[in-house]
Amino acid sequence: MWKRDDVPHSGWSCVGIIDLCEPVGVCEMCGYQIIRYVHKMAHPQYQRMLGVGCVCAGRMEGSPEAARKRERDFKNRSARYENYKKRKWRTSGKGNSYLKIRNHIIVLFPMKGGDKWGFSLDGVFSESAYPSKESASDGAFDALCRAENK
Repeated sequence: MWKRDDVPHSGWSCVGIIDLCEPVGVCEMCGYQIIRYVHKMAHPQYQRMLGVGCVCAGRMEGSPEAARKRERDFKNRSARYENYKKRKWRTSGKGNSYLKIRNHIIVLFPMKGGDKWGFSLDGVFSESAYPSKESASDGAFDALCRAENK
């Protein structure tokens, strides 16, 4: 695609990253790289998104360092999530599951009616209701990541 005139070569932005779990992908821009982490790139004057490797993503958006940082941050967050899922939840006196992570306390609890779940992070309750305990736990992880990145 780098050689095609109908495909923009700059001005792209990344809208997300996908982990293929092993290097089995092919970069849609250069066609040569075997990639594991696919940067989904969008351009306002191109009709579809392209899945590309880190090097091409950096060239397409004009910042190789931004693409490397984005991929590094994605890998770090994925590793933190895997470690989070391995943690042993404790049970509070009220019967709710809780975790202490660094200086934070996460509590999972069934909402009134019992068919939805919520969480609190450091005493602040989630604004959303979740369909399962697992999805509330995932929501708590996202809130924890946001709190630690402030």
